[in-house]
Amino acid sequence: MPERLILKADAIHRWNGRKRGRTLLKTYVGQLLLTERRLVHLSSGGNGIARGVAMVLLGAVPGVVGTTVTLGDAAKGGVDWVIGKLRDRDTDTVQISAEQLAVEGTLSLPLESIEDVGLTVKMLTMHLWIVTRTPEGEMREYTFSDQLTMPDGRLWEQAIPAARTALMAG
Repeated sequence: MPERLILKADAIHRWNGRKRGRTLLKTYVGQLLLTERRLVHLSSGGNGIARGVAMVLLGAVPGVVGTTVTLGDAAKGGVDWVIGKLRDRDTDTVQISAEQLAVEGTLSLPLESIEDVGLTVKMLTMHLWIVTRTPEGEMREYTFSDQLTMPDGRLWEQAIPAARTALMAG
């Protein structure tokens, strides 16, 4: 079933825990999506390092890493912008397949399960962290960032709780 897409970021790494790891070896890289119903990290199945090394060895120059596409005009403020996106019926949609969700490292978090969201900024780095509650009541934490920063991190920090609130309000 198609879902309304609010935000999308490519080449985003995911770590387990609230802190960003010091290396990219224990991560999964993929696309981070915020829809009207959930936050999804569609993993490529690995950490992206082997692909990067292969491109360097082959002499290929990779494109921009960690680009973010914000859908619509986010300049008017995160919360108002998200509410507008949720009301707009002519917005972009995404269909997430069972095959995509089955890839190792993929994460699908219903917005209702998200307990807390924050952005940690340290010197030149920035990462987004999420705290969720499993159906069994267990707390889980995840961190998202590209290789150095979370593109449009402040917008993600505002958009996730706004989308959750809109979903819960029905």
